[in-house]
Amino acid sequence: MSPELLLFQSATADRNPLGIEGAALLAQELSSRLELPLTRIGEPGPPLDGDWKRQLACAQPMLMRLATELSAVMARNGLPIALLPRCAAGIATLPVITRHRPDAALVWLDAHGDLNTPQDSASGYLGGMVVAAAVGRWDSGLGGGWPLGQVILAGARELDPAEYALVDTGAPGLVPPGPDFVARLLATLGDTPCYLHLDCDVLEPGQVPTEYAVPGGLELSQLGELATRLASRDSVVGIQIAEFQARWSQDGPPVDPTALIEALSPLFDAR
Repeated sequence: MSPELLLFQSATADRNPLGIEGAALLAQELSSRLELPLTRIGEPGPPLDGDWKRQLACAQPMLMRLATELSAVMARNGLPIALLPRCAAGIATLPVITRHRPDAALVWLDAHGDLNTPQDSASGYLGGMVVAAAVGRWDSGLGGGWPLGQVILAGARELDPAEYALVDTGAPGLVPPGPDFVARLLATLGDTPCYLHLDCDVLEPGQVPTEYAVPGGLELSQLGELATRLASRDSVVGIQIAEFQARWSQDGPPVDPTALIEALSPLFDAR
């Protein structure tokens, strides 16, 4: 499986432009490091006004293009590395992955579960409904099909009551942060291949710039250990990275994404 880089640049559930800029920073660094071309999808634009319904409707054409490009990578047995401004773009990617790899688990590295539906979401935030759409708890118009029993919420520590109720039924799996996180996650995953989603807020605040800061997260060293262990298994079918912001503040200087890329590098450097 050869790595292929996809950069999604359209607004979905953005509240500021920093996620779009951050995805571009990561993509450019990876393209240079891996000496790979970059497939760009969409153009940067201002945050979309309105509620989740309007945001989804406005973003849908570019989300469908993202799904098409990702499906092409999977069809030729490539290893997709998708750089997404916000988790909301996962509404388009996850159905594609499970269609091509129904055997794969979803390792959702995120401080949040993103398993809310429009009916039970307290915030109405589109980014908090991504996994729920992928497992068919609501219809986004972009597909579903991922079995809830093949979802692992890894590093999650800020779940809503409806999400905890699902976890209590035994699906999805939950591996909270803390000592032996990597060992616990790998034990939960077993020998199953996986698609890896990384929302940067899974990390302890201050590690990298991201919109949400939820104390009690992973260290970059733990992320690096996980990447090393998964690479040794050669079982990762794709990676997507979201919520990396280009700056610590709106008017601050651009950050260096090297530390995050170094932590993940075992997953693609040897390909």
